[in-house]
Amino acid sequence: MIYFLIFLYVIFLILIFLSRKEKLEKKHSFLDGMLEKMAKWLSKRPLLKNLRSLKVEENLNMLHPAKDIQGMVESFYTNKVKNLLVLLLAGTVVVTFLKVYSSMNPEILSDFSIKRNEKGQGEKVVEATAYLTNEEEVKREEITVVVSQQAYTAQEIDEFFTQIKESLEMDILLENDSGDHVVSALNLPLAYDDNPVQITWTSSDYGLIDEDGTVFNEELLEPVAVILTAELLFEEKKEEIEIPVVLYPKEYTKEERLQIGLKNAIEEENQISKRAPQITLPKKIEDYGVYYVEKSQGTEALLWIMFVVVSILLCINEDAKIQTQVEKKNKALILEYPEFVSKLALLTHAGTTIKGAIGKILSIYDEEKKTTEKINYCYEELRIALYEMENGVYEEKAYENLGKRIKLPSYVKLSALLSQNVKKGSKDLIRLLQREAEEAFEERKSMARRLGEEAGTKLLVPMVLMLLVVLVMIMVPAFLSYEF
Repeated sequence: MIYFLIFLYVIFLILIFLSRKEKLEKKHSFLDGMLEKMAKWLSKRPLLKNLRSLKVEENLNMLHPAKDIQGMVESFYTNKVKNLLVLLLAGTVVVTFLKVYSSMNPEILSDFSIKRNEKGQGEKVVEATAYLTNEEEVKREEITVVVSQQAYTAQEIDEFFTQIKESLEMDILLENDSGDHVVSALNLPLAYDDNPVQITWTSSDYGLIDEDGTVFNEELLEPVAVILTAELLFEEKKEEIEIPVVLYPKEYTKEERLQIGLKNAIEEENQISKRAPQITLPKKIEDYGVYYVEKSQGTEALLWIMFVVVSILLCINEDAKIQTQVEKKNKALILEYPEFVSKLALLTHAGTTIKGAIGKILSIYDEEKKTTEKINYCYEELRIALYEMENGVYEEKAYENLGKRIKLPSYVKLSALLSQNVKKGSKDLIRLLQREAEEAFEERKSMARRLGEEAGTKLLVPMVLMLLVVLVMIMVPAFLSYEF
């Protein structure tokens, strides 16, 4: 993991160096400016450019039709990359901190020793990897080292021992009928709740029954007697209980023999040095030298992956936000359409030109906006069309652009109607506008009904939950008061 973290920091340093010449539009703090430069540099790379979505660009253009679309797209993707870098950098720093902290507080010290817990704190369990080395090979064994706490005296030791001796023979059976007919795993407890006595198990044949109760009887042909020895230990008092059971033999492989020898050597050292503040792990088993490496818990890698997943989800969420804003704007445009068409029909009927009617509508809107500050998306789009006409764009072209920008069927139809009127003229324009206004109002009524139905559907869930709460409030007291 440490090499991966170093690799990530090297990547960040390379990005800082490559993006150093990027220009920033406004002042930033040192870290924010550095991330902004890196994001700008990365967003210009061909690989990331190929990942851009045309749908996002169209949505941004619909939301901000009067602004520089290319600049908005670059800013949008720069912010996405910047958010991704912030989360990745934060995740890397957090994981680095955890890794450094765990390295500064190891359980296995440099001399292969483990510090005991103080009295009353219980035993310490350390997961480690044992490397068994000689001149020919290196073997790796995953082990669990159980280090008992520092010893203390107690007055009820005899009673604790008696409790265990009375129940142990029955407790180990699990699904077996008796110790004379063992066919499945045994329960070999290392301790009991509310009982401080520690139990160490040994077997007369580890090839048949392991010290954790695992049985190896798959290939046995006849019953074999095995004696399980429970060594009860609490401070200075130690007793052994022999429990005879029946099972089938099995030979150990070389690796299993080394593993068992290593565990036994550790347990022996644990017992010999139980009053010492620490235990020294064995450094040689048979003809193998042994050294230990504490096993990493793997939380650092998992945490980093979590930051990566959150970063990706945030990037996806940015696109969804844009789509939501577009849908919100489209709903507002549909609701605002009938009012606009009605005003346009009224003004043209009074003799005003289409262009003049749009200007009059916008002037009234600007006065209302000063007091209400409410944005009307329809009128804002009309303002862009009016600006185009004032800056030399043909009137029919400005109307066509209006329909292309909004893309809603009603606005496309109206823009085509207005453009045709400018090109060829139409004596029925007023009648057509009035009919369009009537149809738009009917469509708005229909949309209002749909929105009401959707709102009613959304209210069903909380209503059902409230009904359940009421039922619980009625039924629980009734059941509690009922006499059986």
